[in-house]
Amino acid sequence: MPWFYSYHRTMQYPDNKPVQFKVILLGESGVGKTTLYNRYQAVDKHSHTTSSCHCSREFPVGPKGLPVELTLWDTANMERLHSLTDNYFREAEGAVLVYDVADHMSLHAIPDWRRDCLNISPSAQLFLVGNKIDLEPQQFSPERNTLEQAEVWSRELTDIEASYQISAKDDIHIEEMFSDIAQKIWTNHESTKVKNGNTLEAQSFRLSFDTNRRRKRRQCCSFL
Repeated sequence: MPWFYSYHRTMQYPDNKPVQFKVILLGESGVGKTTLYNRYQAVDKHSHTTSSCHCSREFPVGPKGLPVELTLWDTANMERLHSLTDNYFREAEGAVLVYDVADHMSLHAIPDWRRDCLNISPSAQLFLVGNKIDLEPQQFSPERNTLEQAEVWSRELTDIEASYQISAKDDIHIEEMFSDIAQKIWTNHESTKVKNGNTLEAQSFRLSFDTNRRRKRRQCCSFL
């Protein structure tokens, strides 16, 4: 088996099982991460809960609707104690950066979560998510520029793959968001496989070329 099929944990599954992608929830306490996690877990009776803070669901992706499995991780309020371990971030293919649309301070904390994730999983795709769009205007912080600032960030930060506005409480745009995230992570996964495959093919060609050249040199020398 070529090396690029085993360079990552998600490529070690047998062919008859969906490829699995780890997606982590990040953000300040109180932005609704656990409510979003519970919504993700409860919407599908076929979801597979692997622990109190991991839940897996399948989504169809690509032109053929092939299934992939998103395993969503919740912080379980560990961010309150600043006790998230490296293992939480490790091997994450995606990170859902959640802020409260009515609390501008939760948005301003996003760069710290972004940095923490990329320090350990530099290839993770980042998704900026504004939660609680169900709130009434009077419940927003006085600045009321959180959504506008988030839109600016989503354009200026090149590693933000996409941005969404949702309500975990009222189940607004949840399924559309996770379906889109699954599609984007799978697309990146496939393009990485192709890139690594092309690199391996080029390396193999180069090795074969060098071997043949050395062989010809030895043959020439044998006549001297």
